[in-house]
Order: sequence, then C-alpha cells, then structure tokens
Amino acid sequence: MGRMRISSPQLDGWFTIAEAAREIGRSRDTIERWLRMGLPAQRVQGRRYIRATDLFSRYRAVLLAEPEVRTRWER
Repeated sequence: MGRMRISSPQLDGWFTIAEAAREIGRSRDTIERWLRMGLPAQRVQGRRYIRATDLFSRYRAVLLAEPEVRTRWER
C-alpha cells in the first residue's frame, strides 16, 4: 500500500491543526493531545493534516463522553 499524498493544503475535507481547533472550538493543545492519543493525520511538507471525518468522529465521541461539552457547544 502506497503513501497517501495530499497535493494541496487547500484540499477540501482536510484541516491543519489550527483549522481543526477553530472548526470545533477547541484549543490546538487539545488537537495535539488527540493526535498523541491516536487521531490519524497525514504529514505533508512538515505540516500535519487531519481528515474532517476523523476529526468529527473524535469530537462526537468526546461529546458522548462529556455531556457538559455539548451544552457549551449548543450555546
């Protein structure tokens, strides 16, 4: 199986760490922690990109585990 290539940082469906943090209203530190805990990412020219579906799946799992987060998110 070959390595996946992302040809453009503007590719739809992928976020940098900063973009992912903004998208879900969490800090960069949170995204970094999720990456250390196994959130998949692809490295392109030294930057890590997170697939949107992976990010939202992880966030959904966090919401289910931490109901008080959902209350803040819905405000």
